[in-house]
Amino acid sequence: LIRVTGYGDLNKIFVLTLASDAFFTSLSSKMLILALITPWNTEGKDATLENTYLLSRRAPIVTDLRSLKAIVGLVPIGKRWGIIDRTAATSTRYFADMETWGGTSESETDMEEVDEFFYT
Repeated sequence: LIRVTGYGDLNKIFVLTLASDAFFTSLSSKMLILALITPWNTEGKDATLENTYLLSRRAPIVTDLRSLKAIVGLVPIGKRWGIIDRTAATSTRYFADMETWGGTSESETDMEEVDEFFYT
């Protein structure tokens, strides 16, 4: 397994349910969540390790949403954009099924505490 760090724009998310057909083998009747992304040309650099810039955008592609790991930021530096990637090697993303999620929703009080922390 070769891990590659790449960056890009998330353009759209598609939710598809495949037909119940032998053609799809193990994916028959399964739900797929796909992402349309526009990869950035960064000359293969990893912004967690060195200064990395968005040099150009490449042709859009569709990929499994699970391949996306984090959200990064862009900051203008002269006439180009620097990539701000503060993810650690151990960070990951999680998706919850909201229909079966057993967690609690955020209360108004919780949101007020967050607002007070960040905006005062």
